[in-house]
Parts: sequence; C-alpha cells; structure tokens
Amino acid sequence: MNKKLTSIGLLLILSMILSACSAKNASSDPVTSFREVTQSTLGPNSGKTPPVVPGFDGETISVGVVAPLSGLAGLLGQVLLDGAQTYWDEKNAQGGVAGKYKVDFLTKDSSSSEGYNKALAIQGYKELQPKVVAFQQVLGNDVVTALKKRQFEDKQIIMPSTLSSSWVRDPLTLSIANTYQTQAINGISYYVENSDKQDPNICTLSLDDSYGEEGLEGVEFASEKLGFEIKAKEQFTTLAPISVQVDKLIEAKCDAVFVSATAIDIPSVLSAFAENKSTATLIGLSGIWVPLIDVRLSEESRDYATNHLWVVSAGAKWGDESVPGMAKMMKAITTLRPKQTSNSFFMYGYAQAWALDQLLEKAVQNGDLTSAGVARALSNVGTFDFQGLLPSYKYGPNTSTRVVPPENTIFKYTRDDPSKLTPISEDAIDYKSEFVSKFKYPNK
Repeated sequence: MNKKLTSIGLLLILSMILSACSAKNASSDPVTSFREVTQSTLGPNSGKTPPVVPGFDGETISVGVVAPLSGLAGLLGQVLLDGAQTYWDEKNAQGGVAGKYKVDFLTKDSSSSEGYNKALAIQGYKELQPKVVAFQQVLGNDVVTALKKRQFEDKQIIMPSTLSSSWVRDPLTLSIANTYQTQAINGISYYVENSDKQDPNICTLSLDDSYGEEGLEGVEFASEKLGFEIKAKEQFTTLAPISVQVDKLIEAKCDAVFVSATAIDIPSVLSAFAENKSTATLIGLSGIWVPLIDVRLSEESRDYATNHLWVVSAGAKWGDESVPGMAKMMKAITTLRPKQTSNSFFMYGYAQAWALDQLLEKAVQNGDLTSAGVARALSNVGTFDFQGLLPSYKYGPNTSTRVVPPENTIFKYTRDDPSKLTPISEDAIDYKSEFVSKFKYPNK
C-alpha cells in the first residue's frame, strides 16, 4: 500500500477518535451526580491474600484493553498497547504486582473494515467486563462517555487514552496527564515569557467542537492572567478548507497562533501559513502531532515548521536517562523492544501501565481485587509517581482532592528525531506558568 495513503488513512482515523473524544458530558447525564465510589474502605481483608474473583484466579490479574488494534487504526492503538505491554513484560519478569501476581491483557479490537468503530468498542467493553478487574486502555472518549452509566453500575475503573477535562472529577476514570486547558495555558505563557516583543499579538485557530473549545478555554484563561487581549479567534471544521481563516489571522498580524486541532489538519494549516510567508509561531495541543504526519508535509511546510511550530505535551525528553523514569523505560526498551523509536504514544501507554500497577498494588494490600475493590483502592494511592517520565499526578481520597499536574514540556519540530519533536530548551521541560494551578475544574 502507498505509504502516503496509509498515513492519510491513519490520520483520518485519529481525527475521528480525537474529535469524538472531545464531547463533554451533558448536564442532564444521570451519572454526573452519582455518589462517589472511590472512598477508602480497607475492609476486613486488608493485609490478607486477595480471594479469587472474576479477573483474578489467585495467580494472574486480568486487565482489559479496548482499542483499534488492526488495520490503519491499529497503528495508533497498537503503539499505546506496545508501551503498556513493555511495562508489564518487565514487571511480570520481576514477579508481577506486589512481587506476586502477574498481569495479563484481554483485548478487544475496535477496528472494522471502515476503521475505528464505536459500537465495536462498546460491545468489547461488555464482553470483557466480567473477566477483568480494570481497563488498562479504552481508546475513544465517545466510548467512555457512552459507557458511563454501565461503568458506574459495574464500579469499573477505565483509563481513557485522551486528555479531556471531562475526566478530572470523574471517580471511575483514571487519567495520568494534564488537560488540554493546561497545555494551552502553559504554551501561551511560555511564549509570552520568551517573546522578544513586549506585547505580542496572540490569536487562536480552533476546531469547532469541544476539543477546540477546551484549548480555547485555556488561552482565554491565560489572557486574563497575563493581561492581553486575544487579537483574533478563528474556527474551522476538520478537513474543510482553511485558507480564509488563515488569511484573517495574517491580516490581524498575529505573532503567535494557538492551534487546537488534530493531526489530520496540521498539514493544511502549515501549508497555508507557509504559502503566505507568515512569521507567526504556531503553538499546538499535543493532539496535533503524530510521527507519521511528517510524510504529508511539503518541503516548504517542513521549513516553516522547523522555524515556527511548537507542540505542547508532557514528560521527559526521550532517551534522557538522567530522569529516573525515562531510564527505567529505556532499560525495558533495550531488553524487550530494541527497535522502538521515540514516540509519545508509546511513552503514554507505558505510563498508563505504570499507573495501573500502582493502583493494583493498593488493591492487593487491601486484599480486594474485585472491580469495586480496585475502584475503592483509587482513594489509597495518594499520588501517581512516574519518577519524572511524566509529571506526578496527585489523586488523594476523592475526586475533589485531585490536582491536575501543572507541568508541560514545550517541543519544537525537528527533522533529526524519529518523532520529529524535541524540547525547545532545558527550561521548556516540565515548564509551568506561575498561575496554571489556579485554573479550576468544577466538581461533578
């Protein structure tokens, strides 16, 4: 198959997943007012051997994965799973959770001949749920949203593979990285602090959906705190022509444009700015970039990206073994997956498994590996620590005590790395603005 067509197909699927993933819960959703189920209850079996329950046979803990794992969509779902599998292969070789119990994946492929399939994903959850203690990965926020009522009834932990703020106060979804709002606040703040202009013109270019709204919300918060007015705000629909919006941003003399888009749209965005000889810095959410995007860029767009494209994500620089968490992952890669190249999705999958390990450790200490027991153990973890691979995430005893990690790493485009991204500078790694922690996520 033609490599360029393959990348286009994958990016179309990624765009559908991310766009569908951005839908916020309606206020009328009955699950938004449910009672917390993650309160600490050590129970009479605390400190004792967990009994055999569905998903735990006394020796092996089964966890679920519902993601596209075949066809073009599988190229995305599989790299997340590869990261998680690498973590658990390493952990199982050391004895498993608490040094006693190995972890096994039960998977359901949410790909069909047409690509990513929401109905297959929902069916996959229903089939796996009676057989697992938790879900390591569910790809598709639209899937997680559709499952919320069933998830509460099952008291089942799900780890979503996107960064929507919908999960921050949700007691049964386990997020491990900060949100699109946080990314926007830090990206804009870093730009303003390092701009050679005293009052740079800041603009936005956002998808006309709630994913775009979350990015814009972060920029608006930053504008209030930094005291600047957003010079121009433009919206667009994914895959639609974008030249009119870019023309307006250029007319507004934007020095920086914060881009809330998915990877499928970035080639056209870069092309439009490059063709107009713009000097604006484009600062994007993490969702704008996957390594395969590079094959769709013209040389003119690559030149523009080299000088003007930033991507706000999180975590250490790939291969920086001065960071203990990165050294741990690189050691596992060397042993178990030596051909793996830098890829933020792999790192995210590895970190997801690391977080689940910390949760399962607490459930084992509590002597309860039922799905409800794992959910209750979430209140016992305190803080998920990744030793610098990703910023630590404080959870505490309930959802109101969760503190979204304030740090992000600001990357720039480079031709020299397989991921095509590298931190802008040392001070761009784990950067946090002075006011990012003041952004409030409402309780459900």
